[in-house]
Amino acid sequence: MKKLKNKILYTFVLITVSVPSFVQAVWTPGSPLVPCNGSKENPCNFNSLVQLVSNIIDFIIYISVSASAVMFAYAGFLYLSSQGDTGKVKTAHNIFKNVGWGLVFVLGAWLIVKAILKGLGAEGTSLLN
Repeated sequence: MKKLKNKILYTFVLITVSVPSFVQAVWTPGSPLVPCNGSKENPCNFNSLVQLVSNIIDFIIYISVSASAVMFAYAGFLYLSSQGDTGKVKTAHNIFKNVGWGLVFVLGAWLIVKAILKGLGAEGTSLLN
């Protein structure tokens, strides 16, 4: 049973780390996370700072959505494999509830920050704008 839990944990970590790279939702070598380099052609200014914050938030959103999908799947697995064990059903319900509220909290925070960035005049190039 311990080996199964270790395999599930390793699979969860692998999926959480690699999924954003497969859908090209995170930084790639051709497009840096930091939008400026301090040179005269590409100086660092307030707009660069705002874009950096936007890039970091987008990265965190992609990771949290991927992680919540995996946790919903794990809770569903627990629910389906409970075989009438009320402890496992209660654990699955708690996971569903906590992951759901966590996802609502993260996406709500994203909405607030994006509204503030739009109000400041940030012209981002992320997929979530």
